[in-house]
Amino acid sequence: MIDTDFDAQERSRWAGRAEAYARGFGRLCAYPAEALLDAGAWRCPPPRCSPPRGSTDSP
Repeated sequence: MIDTDFDAQERSRWAGRAEAYARGFGRLCAYPAEALLDAGAWRCPPPRCSPPRGSTDSP
């Protein structure tokens, strides 16, 4: 992985905050993800998601 100034800044801002995120936004974001992917017709078999057939979007 290549570290950039942005990476370093984000890592320093999030250091020690993973548990707080998991208790708040982590739980909020975990459950609607599958429904949102289904609504957009995205398929996520490992190792990455793929756009709906005929779409020119990239994941």
